[in-house]
Amino acid sequence: MEGATHVLVERHYFDVDHRSNVGLLIGDRHQSLGLNAERLVFLRSSHPTNVKRLTGIEGLNLIDAAVAVGYIILPGNSTNVVGRSLIPAPRHLPMVKNSVDVRKHVRTSVLEVISVLGRLKQVTGIPFMQQDGHLLQCAHVAAWMVHYAAVLRGLTSRRRTAEFHTASKSGISRRYPSGGLTAQQIIGILDDFGLPGEHVNAFDINYDRRSADWYDRSAIRRLSEDMVRMSGSVEVRAQYRALYALAHDKQDEVLSDGAEALLRSNDAFWDIERLTRTVTQYLNSGFPCILLTLTHAVAVVGYLRARDLVEDPLRVVDEYRSESDVTSFICADPERGPFEILSVAEIYAKLVKQKKGVGVIIPLPRAVWMSASAAETLGALFFRSDASLCAEKIVTNAREALQIRCTPVQRRRVVVELEEFFDASSDMSHDAERYALRSYVVPSTDFKNGFARRRANDPEAVQQVRLSSLPKYVWVVEVMDRRPRRRRQSSVIGEVVLDATDTNVRTGRALIVHLPGAIQTYADGSQSRWTITGVTQPYRSGRYHGRKDWLADTQAIAERSKG
Repeated sequence: MEGATHVLVERHYFDVDHRSNVGLLIGDRHQSLGLNAERLVFLRSSHPTNVKRLTGIEGLNLIDAAVAVGYIILPGNSTNVVGRSLIPAPRHLPMVKNSVDVRKHVRTSVLEVISVLGRLKQVTGIPFMQQDGHLLQCAHVAAWMVHYAAVLRGLTSRRRTAEFHTASKSGISRRYPSGGLTAQQIIGILDDFGLPGEHVNAFDINYDRRSADWYDRSAIRRLSEDMVRMSGSVEVRAQYRALYALAHDKQDEVLSDGAEALLRSNDAFWDIERLTRTVTQYLNSGFPCILLTLTHAVAVVGYLRARDLVEDPLRVVDEYRSESDVTSFICADPERGPFEILSVAEIYAKLVKQKKGVGVIIPLPRAVWMSASAAETLGALFFRSDASLCAEKIVTNAREALQIRCTPVQRRRVVVELEEFFDASSDMSHDAERYALRSYVVPSTDFKNGFARRRANDPEAVQQVRLSSLPKYVWVVEVMDRRPRRRRQSSVIGEVVLDATDTNVRTGRALIVHLPGAIQTYADGSQSRWTITGVTQPYRSGRYHGRKDWLADTQAIAERSKG
């Protein structure tokens, strides 16, 4: 295990998950099944020693001073299978550039406190387990991994691994040896365990492709412009309708090579775009996802962009790509290992071959009803419209609509910032790829604590956020300036906070709108006044970062666990 200098081997470890599995098998299997397991605790210590095997007081002293890196449990009589484990992300992986720290791209690391011979140690990593081929197949293990991550974040109560087998009412085949689980069964199990899953068939045929918007990348803009240019031709419009009919087995039409290639690129682009955007939104929230194909299931724990890889695998799919596109997922594969890189091109190839069966299951808390795509669409709409309205009110000096908490010079700077944003977002040909969106869902308590830390130089905005009335979970849509983000600097210029329990996107409203130098909150169903604070500096993102972020704060975990 990377970073470890010593390993502690606990020969007779009482593992409740292993024993729960044995309890289901011991009455029917002829083979003798051991109840005890072995636990390997990997430690990092600067303790100087040339002795390979430490015992007694010297070993205890080393354990007391060491840092726990991770642990692995080996079930009894099955040393070839890895049981419940928490494994830290490595610095480097094959196919990834040496300059890229993989740990920063694993978005779902969690913190667990373990007892090592009476000493409490904190371990950070992702939950992992291998399938045993008897009770637990890849679908069971993938469901357990996302469940255990939620347990360590205080979002649900712990269930034993055997319960993932017994909870399935009927399998694909016989119950034992297990034949695996369908998507509907996985969703049912997670729902029973307090994590209702959202099932997204990432590749549904959908010809209602949206045009480029102010927050989109240049790749989407290029494809949108090409489609608009070709759609101006009567011949191309007829061919497009023919392709739609052909896809639905209504008639057989022959397309020109140019139109067919463009439409094929359009479909491939949007299939991949929908998959990557949906998965990254929930990974940024700290929620691992289950990626399903017809024959396998893995847990997605992170993602990589084209610029992070030695070679961009999506170049073989279409030409409408940029270095900032998400092109690969970091997956915990129950067969191959905890940090396997799976290219989106490979997933898309399976789609083309299988035609169906490729989808994503996202386990979420019960209070999260609004979808990720709806949250991002609403957030973009509210931010841009409110930036224009706020700038207009400041210029017209509408005292009844404003609370001024800054000097006239600071107020003029706010107007300049808002007008600059509005001009750049209105004219997409100017300063292309200036702004981007990032969305994630978090408990409102975590959001308030995190905002106070990230925006400590703006006490007035922090006060407005802390006094606002928010539901248990909120969607946060951040607006970022790509220029400082490329330089690895703080890049968030503002954000929109939405009610995660709101399902009506037509009548939805923002709970908080934070602009450069201004903030507005809603209370008692009515719109409050804008508070002009004058603080316009960008700040860092509040998405999930694992141990070093406020989402792993022990007090916050205790607060979440009350639900």
